[in-house]
Amino acid sequence: MIELVGWIGFVLLIACGLPQIYRTIRVKDVYGLSFFTNLMWSLGCFFMFLYELLTTAKLPLLLNYIFSGCVAATLVVLIVFYKKK
Repeated sequence: MIELVGWIGFVLLIACGLPQIYRTIRVKDVYGLSFFTNLMWSLGCFFMFLYELLTTAKLPLLLNYIFSGCVAATLVVLIVFYKKK
């Protein structure tokens, strides 16, 4: 049962960033998105992934940090790509 809670959390946390990626690509506008917030989010996921890997290594958490880090890193790339100069 506790594993199910972890998997539900994983799915919900991953789902949070996907609408923002979709919207950003669709409208090609990053107004309101913070480069540094998303950079810190992706780095935080990377370091938490390493910590989890070196300690308890629970699969839902490992996958959460991998996918959340990818979502945040994608937003960083989109901010750089679509930023108006």
